[in-house]
Amino acid sequence: MRKKYGMFRGILIDQNDWQGGPCSRMFTLQDSDENITDFVITPETYVIGGNQSRNGKTVTAYYDMSAPAPTIYPPRLNAEIIVVEQRGIQVKVDWFGRDMVSSDRTLKINPSVETVIMTQNGLPYEGSLARKNLIVFYSMSTRSIPAQTTPEEIIVLCE
Repeated sequence: MRKKYGMFRGILIDQNDWQGGPCSRMFTLQDSDENITDFVITPETYVIGGNQSRNGKTVTAYYDMSAPAPTIYPPRLNAEIIVVEQRGIQVKVDWFGRDMVSSDRTLKINPSVETVIMTQNGLPYEGSLARKNLIVFYSMSTRSIPAQTTPEEIIVLCE
């Protein structure tokens, strides 16, 4: 199933328990234009680099653009994926077509035999990557349009 992810990248300015549950959190992010958005993180949220999540860190939150959201300020969205920025690693979350190009046409992936490919629950994945929602981890890419990379790791999002 093709899912369209929205993205918000900002500095983590606050985090706290959400609705009293120890497994749910609220991250408050502020972007470079000083826009603030709250993201609810539940046990279903896929978190990358969560052990590094502290105020002042750069965080990218991905959310389902078709999901309903309350009309409040600051906006409050349910995070599907949270990525705490790690030095030297780029992360792309998107739907990749049969040509292995992201839906926004900015990245083409060329997996190699060294690329670790797994499902979001950590199981090895050996099927086709085409026409799937993927989390792609890479360190270098070409300057072409679209940029091309050989990812270090790919996580197939199970829908």
